[in-house]
Amino acid sequence: MICYHGPKDIIDSYEFNVELVTQTSTSMHGSKEGHMGYIYRRVPPQTMDRQACDPLFANAWKQTQGDLETLKMHVDEIVNAKMSSGRTRRRRKKRQE
Repeated sequence: MICYHGPKDIIDSYEFNVELVTQTSTSMHGSKEGHMGYIYRRVPPQTMDRQACDPLFANAWKQTQGDLETLKMHVDEIVNAKMSSGRTRRRRKKRQE
């Protein structure tokens, strides 16, 4: 992962399971303002002491671990429910001058 957030934010605050590979100073073309860029790599699962997946995405992750047909049926159900929810968009009439 490449970003402009330092290890204190990424590892300590956001609790990403990564380790810092390197950091380098950067600047935008034509700008004198400088920033620090960081490159991280994921910590291998066997050495992680936290979950491999954020709880927000855990259900979606589990669904992708099954067979393709089951996943397709689940996606079809969601799409059909959204498409038949009764919400529609109306086109605005153009003003005539």
